[in-house]
Amino acid sequence: MKEEYMFTYENIKALGKAGEIAREKGNSAIQTEDYLMAALKTEDTGIGRRFFSEGIAASDVEREIEQGSPLAEEISYEHPEYSYREASDHFKMIKASDVLIKEEMPSDTVLDGLDLPVSEELQKAIDYGRNYAVQNSGGEGIETIHVMLGIARECSSNAYRIVYKLMARNNKISDAESNAVFNRLIMFRSYMNEYGDGYERRKKAEKVAKAKKVAGTGGILNNPYASLIDAITVDLTDMARRGELSPAIGRDSEIDRLATILVRNNKNNAVLLGKAGIGKTAIIEGLAVKIAEKKMGSLNDIRIKSLDPGQLMNPLGLNVEVVTRLLQEAESDRNVIFFIDEMHRFAMAKPLVEFLKPALARGTFRVIGASTEEEWSKAIKGNPALRRRIEEIHVAEPTVKQATKIVKKARIGYENHFMMNYTDEVMNNVCALAKKFYPEKSLPDSALTLLDNTGARLALNSRTFGREKEEYQKRYDDLKQHFEESRKKRYNEEETARLFSELQNMSAERKAGMNSEARRYRRKIRLKDVFETIERETGKTAGMEDIVPDSVRLKKLPEKLEQSVIGQSTATEAMARAVTRAKYGLRRKNRPLGVYLFAGPTGVGKTETAKVIADEAFNGNLIRLDMSEYSSETGKKRLLGSDPGYVGYGETDTLIDKVNRQPESVILFDEIEKAHRSIFDLFLQLFDDGRLTNAQGKTGDFTKSLIIMTSNIGFERKEPTLGFGAEADREQAMIDSINDSLAGFFRPEFLNRIDEKIVFSSLDYDAVLKITDHLLEKEADMIAESGVRIRFSPEVAKFIADRYYDETNGARPIQRGIVREVEDVLTQSLMDGTVRKGKEAYADVFGGSIRIEPMLEVNLKPVDRQDECDLEERMNRAVDDVLKNMQ
Repeated sequence: MKEEYMFTYENIKALGKAGEIAREKGNSAIQTEDYLMAALKTEDTGIGRRFFSEGIAASDVEREIEQGSPLAEEISYEHPEYSYREASDHFKMIKASDVLIKEEMPSDTVLDGLDLPVSEELQKAIDYGRNYAVQNSGGEGIETIHVMLGIARECSSNAYRIVYKLMARNNKISDAESNAVFNRLIMFRSYMNEYGDGYERRKKAEKVAKAKKVAGTGGILNNPYASLIDAITVDLTDMARRGELSPAIGRDSEIDRLATILVRNNKNNAVLLGKAGIGKTAIIEGLAVKIAEKKMGSLNDIRIKSLDPGQLMNPLGLNVEVVTRLLQEAESDRNVIFFIDEMHRFAMAKPLVEFLKPALARGTFRVIGASTEEEWSKAIKGNPALRRRIEEIHVAEPTVKQATKIVKKARIGYENHFMMNYTDEVMNNVCALAKKFYPEKSLPDSALTLLDNTGARLALNSRTFGREKEEYQKRYDDLKQHFEESRKKRYNEEETARLFSELQNMSAERKAGMNSEARRYRRKIRLKDVFETIERETGKTAGMEDIVPDSVRLKKLPEKLEQSVIGQSTATEAMARAVTRAKYGLRRKNRPLGVYLFAGPTGVGKTETAKVIADEAFNGNLIRLDMSEYSSETGKKRLLGSDPGYVGYGETDTLIDKVNRQPESVILFDEIEKAHRSIFDLFLQLFDDGRLTNAQGKTGDFTKSLIIMTSNIGFERKEPTLGFGAEADREQAMIDSINDSLAGFFRPEFLNRIDEKIVFSSLDYDAVLKITDHLLEKEADMIAESGVRIRFSPEVAKFIADRYYDETNGARPIQRGIVREVEDVLTQSLMDGTVRKGKEAYADVFGGSIRIEPMLEVNLKPVDRQDECDLEERMNRAVDDVLKNMQ
């Protein structure tokens, strides 16, 4: 008999395809596997998207059908009585076996538009889907996902066996789980809209509806009692009253400044300017929360309405009728203030701006907006009249401490989404980690993104992700349905009140973090998980040393400098004091943290000092510029960017771009004396104000940066001294010579803006030996990574220092000497098989050259040694004996 059902458009197409598949196979009825295949091949079906998320494609189903057979072993797919071991073995058998595909008996039902009847199993599934749609959907009709739920309830169908095997293969269902497939499909009930038929079709329709929204205001325009403002805006204060917005943490000064501007008689419009992701919109929402809480005095009756300027335009330009009506309503209701996100888009809509300018000046149309400084500067350029009407509020990035409070406020939301708990250790350190490893992004957005990405990465491998949320949502929906039914009944006030109380308790529980008992057993997201996310995204290794407080790092800075920069204790101690002083805020505001000039011969540790300071006190952020590349007249343009119309305009690799990406940096101007004279004029402004602006309107903030310049002035004309000996007054004479040379080269106004001139002295012989030893230790570590452990005799350092150090070039030639004398020799030894990977080698000086030989195993009898020096001495003697025998 013909049976009429109301199917969705996509489901009708799927059933039609299923009929074609059944006819091609010569079946007497449309079987469940025919329907499954057709639904997956039909565009925009919910079951297609749902199975795609499970890793199941139409080709997988087709393969199982082809491999399946009516002669395949019949296996039960429901086995709750099994033991764990039996269930596990049974599960493996299901994965390995071919699917049983048997003929399903025809039913009496022939669907409208089809020639063949559906099978009895498919008939049951469709009936279940119809009942489910009536009770839960209320949409366009029976969807493919509804029919699939019906198939999942009947484990005797071919389609069920196919889906069960594919889900088992993809580890989407667990061993011996009752109703496994149904539970898996129903788990994402709250996402049923996305997994519904016609999702893409509806999205397109929504876009069209949105595009026609302004045109649709015609009815409102013709109705003098309707509110256009309410129709095209979102009321933020109303959202705040409903508890949908959060207070702005650490932004009281910005909110007070904004409120002051809004209360003024003139120029009572404002725009918040700052980097993306620092929380400008959160400040507006924080103001709305305070207004909702009646904490803003004369602003307590204000309503903040979020407005998209695009709704005031039409395809031909400005929609004058809509804007005119909007201005009329705004003038009659002075308590409305419009919030425009991405305010630069509003400023660039010139017809709209010109139309609104008089109202902005009179104060009858008040706006607050948010934008970045760069985009606002571009948009407002050439429109000084608009700039006069809008007060600019510059919003700084929150500190790590402030951002940590903000991020902790968002903790519950992320935990409930991923069904996992972040440890306190993660929450206390995520902002510091984000600041270090994502310097181009801003807090708190970078920290929230790091939390989100870590949770998402772990959730992908979690089989319980979403299950707790779905179960909770189901209980909440059921309770809400009972409450709505109870309200409709007469004389049922007591039951309705009870259900309402339970509903409120569940809502409060949700805000507090789902079920507190269930939260105790969630998977914990630990610091090691965050470290792994950072490593995957940045390629940099993160560890516990990266969360050491700045105070601890600064205490260790003198020691680190002394270990890495040898023979310059006076210079390194002075810099350690200066950096610590600046980091603790003992400096003039609106200037760089410090401006220092390192003067001294080449190769004595000036650049290395800057690197160590960057690593230990500035999270490794070093911006290094070789000033010999800026020696021509075009150097200034290369440094800041070209003017409009010239080659290079718009490039984003200028000094300003680098500083804005990494504001807390050491900026190293290497060999500053080689820069063009015009650049020194820029430095006068930079050293005084801590800011630079280029031709594009970009402003670089250097107030969190440490500026170091290096110079060889006073040494380029100096005759080198032979050997390592020197007169007693040599150092003082060198300092006097350097100061005279600097005064003769740089202008007084330039030198007077430098906080301190640090003089690096020439290296003595002991310092050269220590540097060579230090470089050899690094070399041994590098060689060990290639699989060879190497030890150096003390003579190797002496040999390389004597041969390669010269006072003119400093210690730099020593590294080249190590490459030539060690790396080249080791490479040859590896090639001829003298030294093998995985073994230990020993390097020593023989006959005026370095030789590298395999270390022979030496058996030493146990001794009652008193200290490590005795054992080292015995080892050295034993090695010497072995080497003598080799000669």
